[in-house]
Amino acid sequence: MRRGISTGRMQTVVLFMLAGFIVVAFRAQYLSVTVADEHLARGAWRTVSVVDVEGPRGGIVDRDGRPLAESVLAYSLILDPRHFFLHERDRLPALERIVAGRGRLDPDRLAAWATAEVASLPRSFIVERQVPPIEAEQLMADLRAERVSALYLMPEYRRVYPQRTLAGHTVGFTQHLGGQGLAGMERTFDADLQGRRLSWTVERDISRRPFLRDEAPDLASAAGHTVVLTLDIPLQRHVERELARTVAEYEAESGVVIVSRPGTGEILAMASWPPVDPNRGQREPQDAWLHPAVARVYEPGSTAKSFTFAMAFERSIIDHDTEIDTANGRLRVGGHWVRDIRREPSLPAWRAMALSSNIASLRIGMEIPAADFRAGLVDFGFGARPGTGLPGESAGLLRRTPWRDIEHANIAFGHGYAASPLQLHMATAAIANGGVRMRPWLVRSVVDTAGEPVHEFGPETAVRVVSREAAEQTTRTLIAATRGDGTGVRAAIPGFAVAGKTGTGELFNPETGQYEEDVLASFAGFAPAESPEVVVTVQILRPNRDIGYFGGVVAAPLFSRVTAEALRTLGVFPDPPAADPSAAGRPPSRDGAIAGTAEPPDQPAPSDADVLDQLAEGQGPVVFDAPRPRGSMRVPDLLGLPAWQAVARATDEGWDVELEGAGRVASQQPPPGERTPEPGTLVLLLTGDHDSPQGAAPESRAEVGP
Repeated sequence: MRRGISTGRMQTVVLFMLAGFIVVAFRAQYLSVTVADEHLARGAWRTVSVVDVEGPRGGIVDRDGRPLAESVLAYSLILDPRHFFLHERDRLPALERIVAGRGRLDPDRLAAWATAEVASLPRSFIVERQVPPIEAEQLMADLRAERVSALYLMPEYRRVYPQRTLAGHTVGFTQHLGGQGLAGMERTFDADLQGRRLSWTVERDISRRPFLRDEAPDLASAAGHTVVLTLDIPLQRHVERELARTVAEYEAESGVVIVSRPGTGEILAMASWPPVDPNRGQREPQDAWLHPAVARVYEPGSTAKSFTFAMAFERSIIDHDTEIDTANGRLRVGGHWVRDIRREPSLPAWRAMALSSNIASLRIGMEIPAADFRAGLVDFGFGARPGTGLPGESAGLLRRTPWRDIEHANIAFGHGYAASPLQLHMATAAIANGGVRMRPWLVRSVVDTAGEPVHEFGPETAVRVVSREAAEQTTRTLIAATRGDGTGVRAAIPGFAVAGKTGTGELFNPETGQYEEDVLASFAGFAPAESPEVVVTVQILRPNRDIGYFGGVVAAPLFSRVTAEALRTLGVFPDPPAADPSAAGRPPSRDGAIAGTAEPPDQPAPSDADVLDQLAEGQGPVVFDAPRPRGSMRVPDLLGLPAWQAVARATDEGWDVELEGAGRVASQQPPPGERTPEPGTLVLLLTGDHDSPQGAAPESRAEVGP
């Protein structure tokens, strides 16, 4: 029996259908009338949303605003393959034309995508990164003309280092194209350099992919802060060029040069070789980014004798002319022998510094109690990080007391502890600054996009190390080291008094517990000596011994060239010449005068003729025997050197010497530069001219043995 549909149920169905029709009608009315203009304006397939983007990373500049690191606007060209082959497949020829020769999208890849299942295709493929803005504008025009919406551009920033390797270790680099800082100041000031997040209204297509509108967001307004360094780019460039020249000339492994102002601690240049290029950031080994000036440590060697003398002057253990027993150049300490090259029974303090006597330095150093000596070195900055903010700073090595006698002796002439080049530099600067050690100052300020300071930094005093009087007395002895027959005479600068100390330290190998034949050639000093404006430290690691390795030969000339340029940069020029030209070669006197008018010392340095008279007593040729080093070597160039210096240098390198005549070396056999299987006998023919300017004497080196 069939049952009919109830009237009530039929009415319910009709009501629901009517309600649905009414809703659809109202929606159609809204879309076709109320918002029709908006949809026509931007296309029904578009939507508008808000996204957050990050502003560019702030810059790093030198003291005058010259850029060392900056972020430049660029674009990424991105393709949505799934959307393209689903909705725009017919525009494949246009796509191929637009991307031809660009980035990573080659014809083979497109052909493979064209035959693949659309659902298996990626939603985003980066065709090319770092598209310059001018090219991006042309690409946008092409995309609009060809109606290719699946290919679009997104703004980004690229981190660039316009000075390339210049100050590379100091500047550092970032992750990828401008992300987190990974080395140097990029890492230290990462939080300040990071760009701020900025909200940006973007348009999206039906697949919710954002694309660039006609007007790009003003991301520059969200840029990070700028870090202003104390470095001077032109001076830094000069220093790096001269350092590279010296490293190449002496076939050295590496080198460091630091330039600063003693009164402020302001670092004007801090160069290292070999260089690193921040533009190649992550391609370099990670440890290559540690700045050698702050991260690597060595025994300071003879450059540290100035600190021993300063502490001795402070405690009135010596004065300028105090006669120091130098034991004829050979002294036994704690079962070990310490030697000087010059075999003098005694030397006045100023001359002991000039000739870099190990024995004189240990004599006065051991007069200072070990605990006080160590405390003095700590005041000079040894055993603590300098505080530049650069990653990887080392505190060096400074053993605690008590010390054995041989330890005390070694430390007194610069061995038995280790320091970074910057620690040595700031300690030298303390003497130049009248006994006050400043903290190294590498960052002047951090400023916002309007140039207003966010953080400001300035000179900061660390501690008074010695009195002004002790610093001045030390300075006078350091001037003697750069004049006459001092070890640092090649550091001299015409028109200026220069104070400084050489160092030739044999490198200690902790694995073997022995010293190597390779050396660290150093020079640390300042100018003008009477009113220091600039301090310069030079260290050249492992120069070729066959070419030259003494600090006075390798490092001192580089110091002279760098310091002269630094003084010119600062606008410091020499005074007119002194009335008495002969005064320029005199060592400073005990009365404190350090200009060219100083009175001769009570015990002047002997002339070449005096030395020869004492050695040979006029009895024909004089023969000097020397110990034999291992391996072949080049014949040293002794032409023009005074007799005593030629003998000292030749015998130190293992040659026997036969002298004929008196004065300076006029000729030699074998000739300079000739390579021989092993050192033999050098015959030196001497001629007159005892009063001409003398070359640098090689500094004393320690020989420690049973």
